[in-house]
Amino acid sequence: MTALIAWGLRNDFAYVNAFIGSVGSSMLAYILPCTFHLVLLKHENSRFTVFKNIVFIVFGVVGGIVGVAITIENMIKSFKQLNG
Repeated sequence: MTALIAWGLRNDFAYVNAFIGSVGSSMLAYILPCTFHLVLLKHENSRFTVFKNIVFIVFGVVGGIVGVAITIENMIKSFKQLNG
């Protein structure tokens, strides 16, 4: 599937990788582990641990959104240079 997308997008495949990377990295590094920790150990977590996990989740969401926004901004700049 990735090979077909790479072949179809040829010059713009870097943007696909950047988009998937910004979303996937924030999910795998920050959001999912903390969410699993909150859910699986919900009766054993202290208030500090819950607060810490929520801070990491918010950081991951914000980081993912910023990464996607920067990728979209770079895509728009690139397409404007090609067309204009």
